[in-house]
Amino acid sequence: MTSWWAASFTVSEAPLPRERLHSDEPGPTQHSHHHYHHPTGALMIKAAEKHGALILALEHRFYNPPDEYPVEDLSTENLRFLSSQQALADIANFHVHASAEFGLTSANRWVTWGGSYPGMMASWARYKYPHLIFAAVASSAPVQAVLNMQGYNNVVADAIANERIGGSKACRDTVVEIFEALGKAMISPDGRGKLYEEFNVCEKRKDPLKEPNNQDEFTMDLSFLVYDQGNDPSSTQPTSNLAVTCSEYILNVGLGDPVARLAALSRDSRGPLFPPTDDDGAADDECMSVSYEKNQVEAYQDVSLTGFSNTTVFCQRCWLFQTCTQFGFYQTCDPGTQCPYTSEPHLNTVETQLGLCESSFGIPPEAVRQHIETSLADYGGRYADTSRILYVNGGADPWRAQSVIEARPGLPTLEVADASHHPWTHPPQDSDQQSVKDARREIMYQVDEWLALSDDEAGAAAEMTYSAAA
Repeated sequence: MTSWWAASFTVSEAPLPRERLHSDEPGPTQHSHHHYHHPTGALMIKAAEKHGALILALEHRFYNPPDEYPVEDLSTENLRFLSSQQALADIANFHVHASAEFGLTSANRWVTWGGSYPGMMASWARYKYPHLIFAAVASSAPVQAVLNMQGYNNVVADAIANERIGGSKACRDTVVEIFEALGKAMISPDGRGKLYEEFNVCEKRKDPLKEPNNQDEFTMDLSFLVYDQGNDPSSTQPTSNLAVTCSEYILNVGLGDPVARLAALSRDSRGPLFPPTDDDGAADDECMSVSYEKNQVEAYQDVSLTGFSNTTVFCQRCWLFQTCTQFGFYQTCDPGTQCPYTSEPHLNTVETQLGLCESSFGIPPEAVRQHIETSLADYGGRYADTSRILYVNGGADPWRAQSVIEARPGLPTLEVADASHHPWTHPPQDSDQQSVKDARREIMYQVDEWLALSDDEAGAAAEMTYSAAA
């Protein structure tokens, strides 16, 4: 019996010249469509308007609304068709469907666009199906799978010290001091007692920070408050604007000692991911849950379509599954690296994160390692022999550690100074960094140049690229 994954795609109304612009979200194997409604002014929309191109945006299976799933839950068995390879095959299948529905021919050139994981998919669609996809713009795309992603927090350390986005060496040094102090405090009962009071930790009478996994949960949760990969210099919120975090909290001596400043940041900006309980078992939405078992293990074991691990915003269990079966990307804080957070005791380790693969899906650590090697062999990582892919990365984006930074023949790169995780793909704002505004123009220039190539020129350029790669 054949099973179908029905998902929607969206389509703009536009003329059909030889250029075709296609977004990054693959997925459907049966297709329904509706008109494309995207925030006015986003970069891909501008490019489409300039070239009179049609826009097609696809859903990625398992990342569409849960009520559209053809499965009853997110059991490991039901996730077996969740992979980038399957999603890329869906793109090829969709290409056939869309070509027939809209009367497209080989003269209609397809360009894939995407940021983050969709950026990976945009680049791999061009790599795997060069006869279907003419070019790609891959923004903030970490195409180099890796088990231990030490580079993530190395970039975070540099970003916190970056004065151009509101950081400073003093801010980074204070962050390091804070997380060293947390590590030392968690060793002793008295130290933990102080932390329970300062951070209003749930179930403090049970001494939860005595357990290493809970210590990791505590420090990792707090680290997310300091620097956001989507850092927005125009935001007034501390956890989304490093300048506010450093000036109003980390370096604000009026709030007390450094740890007290982080506690103030926690109180003002965080909300518990799960409804915690106090010592009497009653709901207490104000306390901070540090339970690794509850916040991580039990959460990711929830296979329901409506639980925390699968919301209408993002399927957390699905993404964890893909890290376990393909990509890794485990962001650690190892001694000897630039990680500004707690590395003594050594809590945020590869082993801790691999444990979730086993507890959530029954995938042992050695299998995860093999899956990552298979992914690199399949896609080539940073060194894929391909052409006409533009890799764009923010200088302050932690994911740049796994992207393509150095240009090669046919594979240009663009670094967006001091920018975070692909803000140039968002609708433009007057408050955007100048580097982000400039990046949009540079990306448009490159796409224009590619689309202006004759068929002979396009073929010759591809041959030169493969020759150079060889």
